[in-house]
Amino acid sequence: MSANPVLMELIQAHERSWGMEQYVGRPSLADMLSRRIIVFWSGDDRSGKGRFTVSVHDSADELNDIILSMILAGKVTPSTQRRLVRMFVDQKAVKVTGVRLLTEPSERT
Repeated sequence: MSANPVLMELIQAHERSWGMEQYVGRPSLADMLSRRIIVFWSGDDRSGKGRFTVSVHDSADELNDIILSMILAGKVTPSTQRRLVRMFVDQKAVKVTGVRLLTEPSERT
């Protein structure tokens, strides 16, 4: 399977803009090219340079805690300004069309 040209351009832009600098959870180039899900985020770059960050995942379930925290409290995300910009699954661009919120009774009265 040949790589998606849009995905490859985004990965190249990420690698050029960050160079040898690191951020928490920064995936390696090998991870970006081999993992099933690649997510591009804005708002995490505190340098003021407007760079996006990347996270990689093996399944959509891994994103649940991140997305839920963004919706409910912003507790887990590195920045309250973090925004999901692009997502690729199996190197194909996808868009989020909905979010399902599951609830259960609270033990508090």
